[in-house]
Amino acid sequence: MQPIRQIVPPPGLQCRVYEFSRHRRRYTARELADKVESAGFRVLRKTSFVSLLLPVLALSRLRDRGKTAYDPSTEYGLPDAVDRFFGAVMSAERRLIGAGLSFPVGSSLLLAAGRPRAARVSCRSRADTDGEP
Repeated sequence: MQPIRQIVPPPGLQCRVYEFSRHRRRYTARELADKVESAGFRVLRKTSFVSLLLPVLALSRLRDRGKTAYDPSTEYGLPDAVDRFFGAVMSAERRLIGAGLSFPVGSSLLLAAGRPRAARVSCRSRADTDGEP
């Protein structure tokens, strides 16, 4: 089964960053799973991520709420030590997710899905029905 992956920010974290990057779709985990399943895919895995840093992210968004001007470069202007720390936290979270842990909340959703085996079309089956080798 070839999984597909889509990263989608959940509702409730509207901020200038998402507006600037033109995020338009927001789903709860259930809404996203329902859409994927209604398209004929089977959900293999779903989890939130950017979970361990969610309190820091929420504080940052609250601090910036109400500001009229947005400078996207502020997202990249962290001191090196802070950037390394956040990177280490994200690496730890990635390892935890890879080990099978699912987070109930985070700033984004990760969903892996695949088509059921019966829905696949094989190129070999066509050649077999035409009588070609």
